[in-house]
Amino acid sequence: MTTTTVRSNNHYVPDSPIHTRVFLRPIAAPLALGLSAYATSTFIISTWLTRWYGDSNSPYYVWPFILLFGGFSQILSGMWAFLARDTISTVFHTMWGSFWVYFSLLYALMSFNIISPFGIYDKNSSLAICMLCLTVLTLLTAFTSISRNIAVFATYLLVGIGSLFATIGWFKGNQTVIDIAGYLWIISSFTSLIAVTHYLFLDSVLIKSKTTHNYFLNRFTLRGFGEAYFDGVDSGSYEAGVSKNY
Repeated sequence: MTTTTVRSNNHYVPDSPIHTRVFLRPIAAPLALGLSAYATSTFIISTWLTRWYGDSNSPYYVWPFILLFGGFSQILSGMWAFLARDTISTVFHTMWGSFWVYFSLLYALMSFNIISPFGIYDKNSSLAICMLCLTVLTLLTAFTSISRNIAVFATYLLVGIGSLFATIGWFKGNQTVIDIAGYLWIISSFTSLIAVTHYLFLDSVLIKSKTTHNYFLNRFTLRGFGEAYFDGVDSGSYEAGVSKNY
């Protein structure tokens, strides 16, 4: 189609509207990966922390898995959430992914006798100050995610409250308080699993029906399937991973 242009201030301006081409990425939901990694690593460490299994040597056997899945996978999830314009998930998963990398490296260094071993229930101001920062940021993500589905909000809130107890427990060296943190984190791993199931169910079944998908999109304001917000573009008028003109 041929269009005429007019010249204005040494620039050619088309006499018809310019169509914006939008390609949505990533296609999959980063939050599903991040919550899966969080739930798995947190459940493993929290159940050990509350003495459901193992002994003081158990972390030396699980830290490589915690490092790879709980740490690196969450950081990757946070970066992909950044591309999906999901600020809350970016902050939460890069933050907790970094903590699990830190925690894993501590036990890696202890396993090679580079640093001295420490008791997980002992007074530890270094762990406590890290946990204090995590507490503040996690509670911020919780309160700003109220409009999301209830499982995500509950996960962030339980993690934040658990982190507060862990901060107090490691500052004081109080095993009972640390146990409370562990149990709250265990519960958060289950609420996280509920959220992951929701995303997987959407991806495998409900997203196949555009009408049903749009209902859940509008109801739960999901991000990560490409539900970024563009001025003048209806979120229900496009599909994830599809290049389209507007």
